[in-house]
Amino acid sequence: MAKFSPTEAVFTGFRFARERPAALLIWSAYYLVVLAVALFALFNLAGDKLAQLAALQRSGASDPGPALAIMDEIAPALGFAVLLLTVFGAVLRTAVLRAYLEPGIHPWGGLRFSGDELRVLGAYAFLMLSLFCGVTTVSLFTGLAAQVNPALAALVMIVGLAALAGLAVRLSLAPVVAYTEKRISLRRSWELTKGGFWRLLGAYVLLAAVAGVILVVMLVLFSALMGVAATASGGGIADVGLALRRQYEGLNPILIGLDVVLNVVQVWLSVVFLAAGLGVGVGAYRAFASQLPRV
Repeated sequence: MAKFSPTEAVFTGFRFARERPAALLIWSAYYLVVLAVALFALFNLAGDKLAQLAALQRSGASDPGPALAIMDEIAPALGFAVLLLTVFGAVLRTAVLRAYLEPGIHPWGGLRFSGDELRVLGAYAFLMLSLFCGVTTVSLFTGLAAQVNPALAALVMIVGLAALAGLAVRLSLAPVVAYTEKRISLRRSWELTKGGFWRLLGAYVLLAAVAGVILVVMLVLFSALMGVAATASGGGIADVGLALRRQYEGLNPILIGLDVVLNVVQVWLSVVFLAAGLGVGVGAYRAFASQLPRV
């Protein structure tokens, strides 16, 4: 099998993002707009219910019934917002794959809507459907085990989560297959990852670890800056908590500005991590496909 190094794959993805600042800026702006539209749709459709849910959480009510009832009412709006993120997110993912797999200059960072985007969207839809079925199955068996023994339920859940993680890794190349081979085939991803599962899993774990460290450092840095701004204006640490929860009324404008910048940086980092993750998939596909031709 061709060489696939988890470490090299992860850091190649980060280098890819660093070497394309203009495309990264376009992708981040696009993703920010998509998030804004999805949130606008969510709050426009279920803003009152979300406010009621937040009020219940602040009240510390012990009865989960009212909260569950509100969540049931919010579900359609939340589903619509997720649908928007999925559809327009596929356009972003396809643009990143296009930059990886078709070197050259792409107007608007490669963002467009064509057959490639539809195939990548279809691959993600089948991937998510497979994982949803897996989650449902694990939940069902965990519930049945809980009726027998709590320890058995815990064991079933652990085994089920491990199986779901394995399933996600084995199917993770489906979007790359959809773009390169012009077909939607979860089976192809399953075949490609058969001999390289552990290396691919290691790459995703390493990527998650690096992303986690970067996010923690960023949050600590911004929290410190916001703490300084709050103290300088005569406030306290409680003001930082209010800003992070988007409760801006009466807060120092500098504190509000830092929270806005933090959110923009988080969007930018999300796109960086997305590009790095897709880079892992592209590297794995190139390595594994060289030993397993198309059929």
